[in-house]
Parts: sequence; C-alpha cells; structure tokens
Amino acid sequence: MAKFFRAALIGSALLVISACASAPAKQDRVETPDITAPKPVSAAEVCISKGGSFGPAGLLGADRCTLPYSDAGAVCTDSSQCEGRCYAGDFDAAGYEGKGQCQANDNPFGCNSEIVDGIVQPGLCVD
Repeated sequence: MAKFFRAALIGSALLVISACASAPAKQDRVETPDITAPKPVSAAEVCISKGGSFGPAGLLGADRCTLPYSDAGAVCTDSSQCEGRCYAGDFDAAGYEGKGQCQANDNPFGCNSEIVDGIVQPGLCVD
C-alpha cells in the first residue's frame, strides 16, 4: 500500500506541476498605433509629375504616358544625335540625303521617316 500511496503522491505532484506549466501567462494589453495607408498615386499623377502628358494614344486609344525629349526639334542627320529618333519631314525623300529634326516625345505612334547616317529611310506608320 505504501507503493500505491507513493505512486499516487508522485502522480498528483506531476499533475499539479504540469497544470501550472501549461497555464497561459497573463499578458499586458499592447497598444497598437493607428496605421494609415498612403494615398494611392495614379499613373496619370506620376506621368504629370515627370513633365509628361497622360491620355489616349494610337489607333486603339489606350491611355499612356507621353514624355517629352529635351532636344525636341533640334536639327539632325542621324538618330544617334537625338534622345529619340531623327525624323525627316518628307516621306518622298526616302533614299536621298537629308536633314531632319529630333523627335518631340516618346510617343511611338504616327507616320515617320527616320534618318540614318544622313540618308532618309522609307516611311513607317505605327498605329
């Protein structure tokens, strides 16, 4: 009977110890700051902040950001002299020597003849 009493005492002690160990500790309430998400910025606002214009372009009229080139209108004989491309003003001059003007902006749409190494290239229309 002493063995039974000893086993019961040890079992009770273990039960009390495990109950204390598994009891969750009381936690202090933590104050969380109010977090405000930043205001979303539209593509148009970003475009305008970079000096561009935002709106429909091309045959499908999809909105795009059109950014100007700093050398717009400068006289050129090759696109390497421009931020964009060097365009001739005349489609009929293809194959002849010519001078043109640096592209005004990064809008890829329209009909243009690029000048490469002083020679006007055949016209290309991009819609």
